[in-house]
Amino acid sequence: MPSLTDERSYADVLKSPAPSSTPRRILRRRVHHPPVSVFPPLPSSNGKSSNVKDKRKMFVYIDHSNFWISRKIATRDENWRYDVKALQSVLTSNTLDGEIMGGPNTKVHVYGCVPDDLKSIWENQGARVHKLKKRYPLHIEVKKTKRKRKKENPEKEVDTALVAESVTEAARALREGLKDTQIEFVIVSGDRDMRPAVKKIINCGFKVNVWSWKGVLSKAYRDLEEKKAGRLKVHLLDEHKDKFVTASKVPVKQGFGQAEGSGKNGS
Repeated sequence: MPSLTDERSYADVLKSPAPSSTPRRILRRRVHHPPVSVFPPLPSSNGKSSNVKDKRKMFVYIDHSNFWISRKIATRDENWRYDVKALQSVLTSNTLDGEIMGGPNTKVHVYGCVPDDLKSIWENQGARVHKLKKRYPLHIEVKKTKRKRKKENPEKEVDTALVAESVTEAARALREGLKDTQIEFVIVSGDRDMRPAVKKIINCGFKVNVWSWKGVLSKAYRDLEEKKAGRLKVHLLDEHKDKFVTASKVPVKQGFGQAEGSGKNGS
């Protein structure tokens, strides 16, 4: 107790408030966390959450000779063109497992005759365009018979390369232990000669999507689709042509894959 000799009087000491026994509060900056939605993410049409990025790998093998010349013969349109990016989107968005969310890790291989303007666009999109050892003209007359075309065009080179490389990729994936939920194959050709590749890929345990124009689709693929239900799906390009076929007789603008003034789709 302070004595009366202190500088302050005893009465002043008694008037002073007693020290508080409550611990001193330390003020901290309040951190605001973003609100967490109580609703689950909306599912897509194939049952997957819309915020989940699909990590499937997709390998696309295009028999461009079959794809290009068959369309030209069917329509008698020597100058038909298509949107490269739109075609690739069609091929990868319609699969056995439904629409792919977020975009797959896609590798595209193109074989056979490819017009120079479209070739550069494919390469700009990251596709690998395989060169033929023997080039042949693209302005093939539609009146020529299949026998004459087969004699003039090195189509067997295209078939052999596509079959060998697609089967090799499937075998590699099998060795690495990849499952059918991790990888899927797309083959664009109605040629029966591609059937061995389709069968071997399926036998490796993977799913295959075959795309072709209706007029050149081999019946062998429909028969195989029935036998390998759930492993093979056949798609008709005719049913999606409005999404990628552009106006004919109009030069394609390099880098876009879209013909200028292509307000109307090709027939």
